[in-house]
Amino acid sequence: MVLNIGGTCFQTNKGTLEKWPHSRLARLDTSSPNYRPDRGDYFFDRDPHMFTYIMDFYRNDTLHFAHNLCDSVVRRELHYWGIDEENVSPCCWGFVTQHGEHRATDDLLCEALDLDEIYALSKDKPMWHRAIAPWWTFLDDSASSDAALVSNWETSSCFALLQNYSYWIAFALLLSTLNIIFSTWDPFRVPARYSRVHFNVTNNPKLMRFETTDPHPVLVVLDIALTGFFLGEFIIKCIVCPKVHTFFENSLNVIEIVAVFPKVIVLALRYGFPDLANHRQLYLAYYFLTMFEVFRVARLFNFGKHYVGLRILMVTMHASASETFFLVFLMFVGAVVFGVAIYHCEIRSLHTMADMHTGAYWAFNTMTTVGYGDVVPVTFQGRALAIVCSLLGLLITGLAIPIIANSFDRYYSQARLMLMRQRLGCPIDPMYPVDVDADDTELMAKVLSDRMVGLAGFRLQYE
Repeated sequence: MVLNIGGTCFQTNKGTLEKWPHSRLARLDTSSPNYRPDRGDYFFDRDPHMFTYIMDFYRNDTLHFAHNLCDSVVRRELHYWGIDEENVSPCCWGFVTQHGEHRATDDLLCEALDLDEIYALSKDKPMWHRAIAPWWTFLDDSASSDAALVSNWETSSCFALLQNYSYWIAFALLLSTLNIIFSTWDPFRVPARYSRVHFNVTNNPKLMRFETTDPHPVLVVLDIALTGFFLGEFIIKCIVCPKVHTFFENSLNVIEIVAVFPKVIVLALRYGFPDLANHRQLYLAYYFLTMFEVFRVARLFNFGKHYVGLRILMVTMHASASETFFLVFLMFVGAVVFGVAIYHCEIRSLHTMADMHTGAYWAFNTMTTVGYGDVVPVTFQGRALAIVCSLLGLLITGLAIPIIANSFDRYYSQARLMLMRQRLGCPIDPMYPVDVDADDTELMAKVLSDRMVGLAGFRLQYE
């Protein structure tokens, strides 16, 4: 039999092809649409270089591929010729299965970078959707083309300032964080206009500062302005968001809710009730809501919406959760073991390692190479154990951290390519075509069923 693959002829016999009866070549006969009677061969418009590996599989019963080939192309050829991927030799199995990992990576990046189209700006959509879609894209991703559509209007010069909206958001977040920090510094606080001493806090200078002083008026005005800005942005996003339930499922938006609305209530209670300390219930609510200040600092995670690097870092930590958990688990086990051991090594010392939890605290600091120095061993056996503890800590962190760093490098490189393809208007995540003719449906169904049966045997043979 003569097989003409893209102009290159391969000669074999029918018995060789029938060794794999469920493949495409095993079903060839003179009635096949690929048969050319005038030349007496079977023509396939495929890559002859790739077919070399396919033909070698029929002859030697082993399927190998060069590792410089694209794994998607290899899978496409296997699907076309009706060859099960489980027939790939163990030495090439990891290379062929990279496609699944790449697809998982692409899915994570598409979700993190918001590359999926939320609004389809087609004519079938209502006018309201087509009107608010650019504004949602502008608020959510100021680097997009829809954002440019809003911010580059030539009819009004004020919109030119919005072209770098992400920088304004970053500036507002930084200013809000600095405002929180400076409001706890004595030079930026003034005596309170109204006494709010309601609890016995005279022995705690931090609480006394909070009860007897107020932030500087400039900080108060800035705080009110920034709170109004973030509240207005959040309300506008709620109005123009495409899917409200999806919007509130986003953890960053939940942080925004917890950061903004308690602050609005705190400001209302502080300046709406001058004698707040005389209303015990209101004062307790006010005191409780002030604890949500920490979420205002957590708003810094919103930087990830406007900067690719931070989003890739969050994706990396999410994808490396198992490695991170393994690292924390080893650290925890090591801290407990060395904490107990150092307690017994220092049992004769009167001034160090008073209990086992202090020993675990010392062990964790030593294994992470922090070493505060507030607790140290003083005996010979304790110092010898400290050397072993520090070396083991270096080994544990040295094994796990490079895995996370490699994941970040892979995700970051892939994200740059995906963003470049998006700017060029190319498909972000193109699916490779499965070249199966309509009359080959039964063939592919048989191959898929055989895969389920042969998978167990493959694992038993090679694992």
